[in-house]
Amino acid sequence: MTQDNDDNKNHGNGRWWEFYAVRYAMGSVVGALIVTSFFLKLTGKDPSAFFGKNESTTIIFCLFILGLGYSYISSAPILVLHTARFYITNLSNELDKKDKIKYIYFPLLVIFIFVLVLMCFLNFRYSVPLGTAIPVGLFFSIFLWLVFLQKKALDGVTKNYSLFYKRYITLSKRRQKDETNIVESYQHLREHGNAFLILICEVILTSVLYSAWDIIDFMHLNNPINCIIVFCLIIGLWTYQAMRVYLIAQDMEGIFIDDSGSQ
Repeated sequence: MTQDNDDNKNHGNGRWWEFYAVRYAMGSVVGALIVTSFFLKLTGKDPSAFFGKNESTTIIFCLFILGLGYSYISSAPILVLHTARFYITNLSNELDKKDKIKYIYFPLLVIFIFVLVLMCFLNFRYSVPLGTAIPVGLFFSIFLWLVFLQKKALDGVTKNYSLFYKRYITLSKRRQKDETNIVESYQHLREHGNAFLILICEVILTSVLYSAWDIIDFMHLNNPINCIIVFCLIIGLWTYQAMRVYLIAQDMEGIFIDDSGSQ
């Protein structure tokens, strides 16, 4: 009965903007535009060329589904940040300036220098213009830094797993006792912010993919197979840490079973 009341409360309150479909449609539409641009660059043809002339509804539906899939892949770092949010919050509160330089700023600097040296090499070896090499280096630096931060966050969770699990237990108990609707309030704030974070992730991932495409062009290796291989490697790096979340959930379930058996 409580669940039914909650559903009626959420679906019948007239606040249409709270539905997931509305919040994530934005990322799906942007994803569809990105997928369309990939089609044009890879094949030189509009997606409509693969359908009949009167299949506009089918084309829009297929592009929307592909855009939804792309936005979901792009949002992989958000899953990692959400999983490790307790560790990240505690870490940010405990780190002093020296630690922040060590764990945050210094790795970013090292990654940026490495990518910049690589771009300079490409400039001399393959005549990649600096006007192309510098933005490419910037995008790849941000990309690798985000991958590094995701790894550090999940490593922190696995090394402090008992504390991580206790925080979830505490959160679950507090949510059950909440009578102020503060949980609903901060969840809505987080979900709306999440919708815009998805757009940022889409922009970063797309910039890296297009940058890699430009490098492949300048190296005269531009063919669909090479592009697909490079794209798979980049997406694999982008989503690998999100895959680790599955293992963390499995560990949580195991601890929950052990705790239940000991009571």
